[in-house]
Amino acid sequence: MMIYIHIPFCIKKCSYCDFCSGVYPEEIRELYVKRLISEIRQWAGEYKGRSITSVYFGGGTPTVLAPSVIGDILQAVRENYDLAEDCEISIESNPGTVDIVKLRSLKDAGFNRLSIGLQSIYDKTLKFLGRIHTFSEFEDAYKTARQAGFLNINVDLITAIPSDTREEELEGIKRITELTPPPEHISVYSLILEEGTELYNRFYGKDTGFSEDEERLLYWDTERLLKESDYEHYEISNYSLNGRQCIHNIGYWTMEEYLGFGLSAAGYVRIGSKKYRTYNTSDMDEYLHSESYKKMTEESESDEIEEFVFLGLRLTKGIDLLDFKERFHRDFEDFYKEPLERNIKNGLMTRKDNMIRLTEKGVDISNSVLADFILD
Repeated sequence: MMIYIHIPFCIKKCSYCDFCSGVYPEEIRELYVKRLISEIRQWAGEYKGRSITSVYFGGGTPTVLAPSVIGDILQAVRENYDLAEDCEISIESNPGTVDIVKLRSLKDAGFNRLSIGLQSIYDKTLKFLGRIHTFSEFEDAYKTARQAGFLNINVDLITAIPSDTREEELEGIKRITELTPPPEHISVYSLILEEGTELYNRFYGKDTGFSEDEERLLYWDTERLLKESDYEHYEISNYSLNGRQCIHNIGYWTMEEYLGFGLSAAGYVRIGSKKYRTYNTSDMDEYLHSESYKKMTEESESDEIEEFVFLGLRLTKGIDLLDFKERFHRDFEDFYKEPLERNIKNGLMTRKDNMIRLTEKGVDISNSVLADFILD
């Protein structure tokens, strides 16, 4: 089982971001932390004795909070849940929100994995994206994180940005692999114009400089470049060195149970013999003051099967058919014989031993492939 904790606070909202996050006054932050710790404690009884394999602080930018406050939240988790000895404990951060004192405090509190949101090495692009930092400030933050003792660092990057060229973005990725030492993990996401964001309003329906074909070429060029630097491409958008895949993210993609705490946080849990999706409200006032901030819906078998397939095919190794049978007590072909055969015939999927996965051609048109696996 895993735990996700949402910290919705930012110094400034980025122009591409549609996450549940924003700028809030200090009094709201204080009320939020109290409510969050209360929620963490409230659910503990149901899951006492379950081993927690990962804890992930996401946002927003969790490191806008004081390290003592972050430590209090993590301590509430430790006091109420059984963390595995090798539990992966991650926190997201942005350059400009960390220094050596904060990073050492986080390390001492038990965080053993740090994710740094860089997005681009070019200051012009960072300004275009509405980021609060420069590339030089990222380099300082990265170096400081190493000095603080972090041995497992992820760097987030965005590609297909209207202000960039393909050559610039590939050079940016290459520069990150040349950090000393290089990050253990790199996440590379193609920019999506999300409705309601500043960039959506500026560019939706207009030429962004990257067609679908150009984005696909950039995707495979990114994979080639990172493989040349010994990164394993283990999930559509994620790469790691030396088996340092993100335990928390793999848990999502293999449908491990997880608890979600905080504003807009979701969860996937088993209670008795039934499985449920949990959804916290995205309304701050409701989260702080209402007892009905969390909704639960029972997961149907067909929904669970579809999600298992959709998420599993994000992994480059694909879906283990033996795992499928163990989980659902029936063969994969009982549900998907015809679409599986058709997609293999069309060169969009492969089957080897007990594994099925997308081919490169299948990845390029993954949305249409996945549409074949929607159950009626």
